[in-house]
Amino acid sequence: MSVIRIFSKHLTGVSHMKKAGKSYLVIDREEFCKKLQLRVVSGQELLARQITSEETLEKFKAEISEWSDYNLELLKQSFNNPENEYRQEYKKSYIHLGFIGTHSLEDNIKTQKKKIASYLKAIENLMSKAELIPTLQNDHKRN
Repeated sequence: MSVIRIFSKHLTGVSHMKKAGKSYLVIDREEFCKKLQLRVVSGQELLARQITSEETLEKFKAEISEWSDYNLELLKQSFNNPENEYRQEYKKSYIHLGFIGTHSLEDNIKTQKKKIASYLKAIENLMSKAELIPTLQNDHKRN
């Protein structure tokens, strides 16, 4: 496939997204913010957790995965577009570039806590601009 075709396909995807319009909330904004706040509290609890062994680290990783999966599902179900821009921002908020080799328990714990912190920042950023997000009930009708 040539570079031009790849570029063309990329542009087609971008224009399709623009045609779809900005996503809007399909639940009450206040309810959405309360749900996000609960996710922040859960994330902060994970962040504060003390990990002392490989066994507890594995359980910790599973809990982080469950927490993040729930966050993604919340963002999916809260908007008219399941693959909305807010969900995409959350997904992009943490990208881990792993390195081959062994890592100490401490390094692995730091990596997991960085992941939580990045996801928390994404949720908090979304909360800070929630009042600007159109809703199904009223705001999106004006657009």
